Amino acid sequence: MDGSFDDFVALMPEDDCRYALYDFKFQTNDGRDTTKLAMISWAPDTAKVKSKMIYAGSKDALSRVFVGVATKITATDMSELTEEICLDACKKFA
Repeated sequence: MDGSFDDFVALMPEDDCRYALYDFKFQTNDGRDTTKLAMISWAPDTAKVKSKMIYAGSKDALSRVFVGVATKITATDMSELTEEICLDACKKFA
């Protein structure tokens, strides 16, 4: 998908869980251009309990399949799914 991070976040449903991969393009703290692929686990507090349980139970298996994805982000509301928070997580592994 082409577009901004805000466009990506707008795709997350308010009341259901999702897994997503997002390719972050940013500059490291020492000024190098880089990209990091992040696995995002979206499990909003408003989702049904059954849905959250299914997603929680499959998260580890799915993350093992995505070899090379070092950045994993879990968000339960929109305040945890901001570009700043996600980029900070990516920079820890840059």
